[in-house]
Amino acid sequence: MEVILRVPPSVPLDQVCNFIIEAETAGFFGVAIPDSQLISRDTYLTLGLAAQCTSTIHLYAMVSNPVTRHVSVLASAMQTIDELAPGRLHVTLGTGAAAVAAVGRRPATVKTIAETIGTLKQLLSGEAVNFNESKSRLSYASDRQIPILVAGRGPRILEMAGEVADGVVPYVGLHPDNLTYARNLVVTGAERSGRTENPMEEVLDVHVGIAPTPTEARELSRPTCAYWASQPSLANLLRNAGLSVNIGDKVVTWAEAQQLAPSLSDDFVSQASNIIGAYGTPEDLADQLTCAEGRGISRIYVRPSEGDALPHKTLRAFQDVVFPALKNQGLNY
Repeated sequence: MEVILRVPPSVPLDQVCNFIIEAETAGFFGVAIPDSQLISRDTYLTLGLAAQCTSTIHLYAMVSNPVTRHVSVLASAMQTIDELAPGRLHVTLGTGAAAVAAVGRRPATVKTIAETIGTLKQLLSGEAVNFNESKSRLSYASDRQIPILVAGRGPRILEMAGEVADGVVPYVGLHPDNLTYARNLVVTGAERSGRTENPMEEVLDVHVGIAPTPTEARELSRPTCAYWASQPSLANLLRNAGLSVNIGDKVVTWAEAQQLAPSLSDDFVSQASNIIGAYGTPEDLADQLTCAEGRGISRIYVRPSEGDALPHKTLRAFQDVVFPALKNQGLNY
């Protein structure tokens, strides 16, 4: 089980880099830096500094978009960081969500994301690309393969990931039925484009909440449960896993989810949290990840309950309890 820890650059970058060094020492496979320009420090500057202060940990941009970052700018950033950390950079693309909404733009379409992936691969291989009436190339391209992943949960974007991406980051929770749903869509896309021989990188996007008791951990999940129950596509995932969902008002923001959260019943939160992610004591989490490994999940992206703060508590729980327990089970991490 390879674990990638979400590390938001919400504090000055010297502190972020020190934390990433701790994550490498603790045994995390990777760190994932969110890309939302008005919420946290710049993603690619953070990744570049992390590349210089670490030696083995993998570095993920999670998640960039082709609306706020032009494809040529993305290609330049990717090539630059890959020179500092060859083979360690992974770039994930998505529709944009908060980063796009913050500047009053529409999310990227599935078609635009697919075209961006194609253009990135051309630029990174040194090919010339047409930009309107200009034909340009990345003059310092190395032609090394930098994995480009796609994050999402809807049918069209998951199928597109199978068609053109090097990997996929499905946001569908931990329930086996929803994982099967996502994997089948990716396979459909791969078969459509004849890409059935080379395995794709799969990184399951999972919410994690760790507390001294299961009850306290369940409470950490309340806002996320409210958000899932109030978003049609996410509510459908809860229903697909067998949970009845009857919340009518659509939640648009995280703040609104926090307002709705206290109204959810304890029973609903208990069931929903088991579908959405991994919540419990550190020992519970180790057991849940062991079960996940048995379902073919070998790489997860951990969204800690600390939100946009550096997840010190989650790092310590993995270092002190979860990773040793996985090792005792004979699982690599």
